[in-house]
This record gives sequence, structure tokens and C-alpha cells, in this order.
Amino acid sequence: SLDNDNAPLAAYRPQDGMRIHVIDTDPNSTTGGGKQASRACDHYNPSLSPDFQAYMGTYGETLDALRAYVTGGDEPAQRAPEGMVRLEITHSVLTQNPMGSNNFKNFPLNSTISDVKDKLYRFVGTSPSYMKVVLQDKSGAIVASLDNDNAPLAAYRPQDGMRIHVIDTDPNSTIAQLQDTSQVPKYEMSEEEYNAREGTYRKFKQAQKASSAEPAAPVAEEPEPTHIHVGDRCEADSEDGSLARRGTVRYVGKVEFSSGYWVGIQFDEPLGKNDGSVKGKKYFECPPKYGGFVKPDKLRVGDYPEESFDDEI
Repeated sequence: SLDNDNAPLAAYRPQDGMRIHVIDTDPNSTTGGGKQASRACDHYNPSLSPDFQAYMGTYGETLDALRAYVTGGDEPAQRAPEGMVRLEITHSVLTQNPMGSNNFKNFPLNSTISDVKDKLYRFVGTSPSYMKVVLQDKSGAIVASLDNDNAPLAAYRPQDGMRIHVIDTDPNSTIAQLQDTSQVPKYEMSEEEYNAREGTYRKFKQAQKASSAEPAAPVAEEPEPTHIHVGDRCEADSEDGSLARRGTVRYVGKVEFSSGYWVGIQFDEPLGKNDGSVKGKKYFECPPKYGGFVKPDKLRVGDYPEESFDDEI
């Protein structure tokens, strides 16, 4: 029971969707003869205004209907801030939307009609001296003629969602031409001029088509490493170049696992990757982890004797 007038509402821990119920205890009340009056949607009070009754209908109306009645059917985003009014702008000559998809603008209620016309001039282009402005309701019926330039806008009692209609009285107005795009001169270029230009999309497509029609240039055959022979001593760098591995050439030729010529090496130490076979294909014999394959340009043949532990000491 919200009976402490000095307590904040938060003290009662309300939640969205809860109902705040008003009990009228006035014995002389004219809202229901002292009866309980509730504006919740599932309660219908015949003592409420006829407009409210007509809008709400009978029992069981939804909360959305009540919200629409209270807000006038406008969503919060369609209502102006306090001290302003949100009006739709229309124009007698500009039959299309002058501001695109959003013709609604906020106007300060304390603005004079002269200020309103100046603002409308920036939107629609009609000079204030040739501007007649009328206020219309949502159906288009005229509510008032805004003909007193010194009067505040609030004097005409505009409401959010109403229409402010501008009538252009300029006999020489050219605003209508702004909507006729057929009168806008368009740049045209002849085929000869376009073909003579470089860097165009047409030139790009032609170059693409020509390149796809040309046969691919033959790939140069990798020369056979005739200077490398089976049995040669060699030294090959590791993949990261941090280690020089010595060994004996055991295979020279083409392989099935890649293109070109490869050299199979039996390393002096277990620094390899295989036993002379790759993907089930045997190219030479050696113990596991002693075999490896390198490209001919990644090894050197010559006098590379096997290094021993005694020599290092």
C-alpha cells in the first residue's frame, strides 16, 4: 500500500508490468459515486469520459489500447521534447517529400510565426514573403491559418502529428523544376570518346578477355643436376638454415611426391625425416630418421668427410 507520501517509489520495489490501483475514497466523487475506479485494461469503468469508453470498448481491451489512448496513438519517438511540437511539413508545389523519408520536424512552441517561416524556408526553399502557412490536422483539415508573423506558434495550439502546410504564392517560382529530373542536363559521351579513354571498365574487360584467350606460357623445364651423383659426399642446410647436415647422396632424379628433380641423402646423423621412402614409395635404403630429400640448389657436393666425436674433442 503506497501510504507514505514521503517515501520514494523505489522503496516499494515496483516492477515493469505491475498495476498501480487507485481507490477513490471521496464520498462526493463524480467519477463513480465513491466506488473503486481502476484504469487497468481488464476493468471497465462506465463513469469515465464517453471518449474513453468509446475508445476502450467493452471488457478485455489490451494494454496496447490503453497506451494508445493515453499517448494519442504516437510512439515516444514521434513526440517532441517538452516545450516543442513535432509537425509534418508539406508543400503546395513540392508534391514529393521535400526532406526525403522524414518530413517531421520539431518546432519550439515559443517561436514566432516569422521564425517558423524562416525555418521552413531552409527546408522547402520558398521565400517567407511568398509563403502562406496553414496548420492542418492529421486528416488534412485546416485548423488555423498562421498569418500573424509576431504571434508565437503556441497561440495556434498545435499538437504532435499535425501538419504544417506551406503554400507557395510566388508566380515565378522555380521550385517545381527541382522535382523534374528530366530537365537536368546529363553529360553524354560518344562511343569514340569513350573508346579513346584509358583506364575505363571497358578497357579492363577487354584486357581480361584477351589474357584469358592467350595460351599460357610454357613453364621452363628444370635442368637435370648432372653435377650430382649417387655416392657423392655432400652438405645440406636445414630448412631454417641453422644447421649444416653432412651425408652421402643416395638418389638423384624425379619423384612422385613433387615436381622437378630431388636429391635423396643419407645423413651421417639421425637428422632426417624418413628411411628413404615417401608416401609408400621407396627411393633408397637407409635407417629411419637418417633419410631426407632436398632440392639440388640446397646442397653442396665435395670433400665433406664424416665428422666424428673424437675429432671435435
